[in-house]
Amino acid sequence: MLKGYMVPRSPLGQASIDPPPPWHYSGDVLAVEFWADPAATTSMLPDGLSPDPSTNGHAFAMFVDAESRGASQTFASHPRASSRSYANFSAPYRRQRKNTVHSPMHATALKPPSHRKA
Repeated sequence: MLKGYMVPRSPLGQASIDPPPPWHYSGDVLAVEFWADPAATTSMLPDGLSPDPSTNGHAFAMFVDAESRGASQTFASHPRASSRSYANFSAPYRRQRKNTVHSPMHATALKPPSHRKA
């Protein structure tokens, strides 16, 4: 029988992408809520989405520098796989008369830890 918390599963259960919970996170987060020109945010919409008129250009950006590990791991065991930096831009829109959030810009960088120690 194949074992493991996530795929790929293996006979010994050691091939999973992520270890089983609990997971532990540490890092820095900067969240910015702002209002942009509605025409600018509308220009980034794919087909099928329309601006939500009640938000009037409301948008959200998040910048994250974080590390994570499972309870059975140490930070030093997989530093490149457990460290991430990313930026995300999101804005509310409507799709088929329902509110939704669209993220037209998302950038992720895998990196070794720089200032944190195991």
